[in-house]
Amino acid sequence: MKHAFLLLLLLCASMAFSQTPSTRVPLASAQSPLAAPAAGVTNTEKERDLYKLMYENSANANEKLLTLTQWTLGVSLAIVLGIIASQVFFNYRINRQELDAISNGIQGQIDRLQLEIAQKFTEEVSKANSSLESSKTELTRSVNALIEAQFTVNEKALERELRNQKGELMLEIRQLRRLAKKNEGDIWNLKNVKSNALSCFIEVAELETGLLMDEKYTLKEIVQLLTELDEVMHTTHDKLEALLPKIRASNISLKNKMVEILKTKPTYNFVRPDRQDHFLFNMPQKQYVRNKPK
Repeated sequence: MKHAFLLLLLLCASMAFSQTPSTRVPLASAQSPLAAPAAGVTNTEKERDLYKLMYENSANANEKLLTLTQWTLGVSLAIVLGIIASQVFFNYRINRQELDAISNGIQGQIDRLQLEIAQKFTEEVSKANSSLESSKTELTRSVNALIEAQFTVNEKALERELRNQKGELMLEIRQLRRLAKKNEGDIWNLKNVKSNALSCFIEVAELETGLLMDEKYTLKEIVQLLTELDEVMHTTHDKLEALLPKIRASNISLKNKMVEILKTKPTYNFVRPDRQDHFLFNMPQKQYVRNKPK
């Protein structure tokens, strides 16, 4: 602003000093030819000379005025160009400083924004990692619980299957034992060893009651053998008494026959004598415990 003000003052001064001076011709000089006309000169010639002189004075004045005007315009143009140049330079410096300040401010904001973004990114990554670890732990716990539950279910199902298979296997084994004992009883019966046949058929009847089979035909064999035997062993008698409560109601008549026969059937047992001085006296001897024959 200071440079502009000085340039403005110089422009005003140049305009003040550039005023054209008066072009008026001195009266004495203009009137001297008229006042003292030469001898023998006509008035027309005098006027012509006067106009010529006035033209020359006017041409000189115009030339001076034109020169001064050109000089004034040149100085004014130089001043104006100087003002414009100073303003452009001043504005360039100001704009350059402002641009640098703006650039520095923008760069600072960019740096702060990058730092904030990096911090937020780090925080988000940390949160994501924590959430991922938590989800992983929860997923592992859930998978373990699911595997454990599935293992428990499979284990229980396997246990049930094993129990079923075990039950079926035991059932088959008991059926096989029943058939084996029945065959054994038939063999002893064919050999006419009635007591051994009776023991086998009693065990067959026990197996049939456990297998929920009809023991009717086995009970008939037992009644037939009891009728044919004169006496029974004490162990056989006890087995029959243990079998009686297990007989189903549909075979009550056979059960009653067995009870009637046992009431009167002699029962014996083998015991060792007290004497042990000789091996012959050390042999087991028959001893009746029920319904001793006379």
